[in-house]
Amino acid sequence: MSNARRLQILRALIDEEGPVDGIHNDEVRELHGKGGSCPRFLGCTSEGTGESTYRDNPDFFAGERREMAGWLASSFAEGWAANWVCDLDHPRAPGDGAQIDWTVWVELPATSTTPLVLDSAKLILAANEVLVEREASPAHSELAEAVTEVVNRSLGRAPSERHRTEELIGVLRPAA
Repeated sequence: MSNARRLQILRALIDEEGPVDGIHNDEVRELHGKGGSCPRFLGCTSEGTGESTYRDNPDFFAGERREMAGWLASSFAEGWAANWVCDLDHPRAPGDGAQIDWTVWVELPATSTTPLVLDSAKLILAANEVLVEREASPAHSELAEAVTEVVNRSLGRAPSERHRTEELIGVLRPAA
């Protein structure tokens, strides 16, 4: 692809992104305004936090593959998220497959939660101890049902795997 075509795509992509405070990278600003020898890839990042005043003013970098990888990594380390990378030699126009794209979805819970980590061996041992201690109880069958349900769910097993869980915690003896 010609250098003129690369520059045309670079300008279109930057104009489409619409940086509010202008282009901060001197080399990219020079390419956008005056032209020059244009590298194959153009990347765009923005401040990673939504509260940042720089959120609407992306940063751009033009370079070859390894340079782009290094720039994306250093931007990420500084808290700038990659928006996109475009192969300026791609035969199609911007927005029509020229971008080397990805999508990042982040869903934050309404309330803060702490992840629960289960030690499955301790869980199975505790379940077995409860069942042995309460073996003579008139409510043993209901207790066994509840303990099996809790352990089955905690292990991430499907309801159809209850039988395996019952064997595992000692409600049933494995078939010989």
